[in-house]
Amino acid sequence: DEPRRLPAWVWPALALTGLLLMMVTTSAAHYARLSRRLSAEMDSRAAAEAALRASEERYRRLAEQSKDVIWTVDLETLRFTYISQAIESARGYKPEEVIGQPMADSLSAESFARVMALLDEHRQRLLAGDATAISGMAEIEQVHKDGSLVPAEVMASFLLDDSGTPVALLGIARNNAERRAAEAQLRAANERLQQQLDEIGQLQEALREQAIRDSLT
Repeated sequence: DEPRRLPAWVWPALALTGLLLMMVTTSAAHYARLSRRLSAEMDSRAAAEAALRASEERYRRLAEQSKDVIWTVDLETLRFTYISQAIESARGYKPEEVIGQPMADSLSAESFARVMALLDEHRQRLLAGDATAISGMAEIEQVHKDGSLVPAEVMASFLLDDSGTPVALLGIARNNAERRAAEAQLRAANERLQQQLDEIGQLQEALREQAIRDSLT
């Protein structure tokens, strides 16, 4: 008897099966590599997020422990979006009372007008390409909760979006009442000294005139 011959369709079917097995094996290896890469990226992202949270917590603690008032203001609304705990000793307000408050309410009318003029000037210079205009300093008068005015020195810097447009302000305010008082005392001392020097000069001139008169008699 002649051996039975396999149907003609068997060989293409076997070849197709082998091809499918090879494709499945290749795909499995590919997806295994993708899975490992994804897992590594997730681990890396988790580590980066943990480092970011630790960094944010570290800077938050530094801000809360600083004697200077650290704050941020949204440039579109001109309202405070963050303010540190030092605001309570500086102006008598708790941070939650100030966050959301218009910047205009925190300054005397004259100081607010001066700050707005400086903001406009620095923003125009920055958009014109002057990188030094990203930050600036001003002496202002802040409104205390009891209605009094508190002198302060403020250093502020623009926060930029991805296109380089200023969107917020980050600032530090420091009470400079003691420095102003010291400067006033120094000016008063200089004025007294100058007055004494003038009096000494007048006395010397009077003595010279007296000596001349004595020599003629």
